[in-house]
Amino acid sequence: MMNSLFYVDFEDYLRVQDKVDETYRNQHKWNKMSLINIAKASYFSADETVKRYAETIWHVKQLSEKGDMNVKY
Repeated sequence: MMNSLFYVDFEDYLRVQDKVDETYRNQHKWNKMSLINIAKASYFSADETVKRYAETIWHVKQLSEKGDMNVKY
């Protein structure tokens, strides 16, 4: 059954992959698309995300840069 789920959209995957290959070969177009994608991306920082999780979900405090070695867990 797993194989049939994989093959359902395999032709679509191949068609899109061909389009990706074609676009990549045109370096000017690829670079332009890449820069537009970067420019339109929203702000994201893994550090900020982890900090926010620590504060709002895990309710833990951030250690100092030197490390708070006396912290008890």
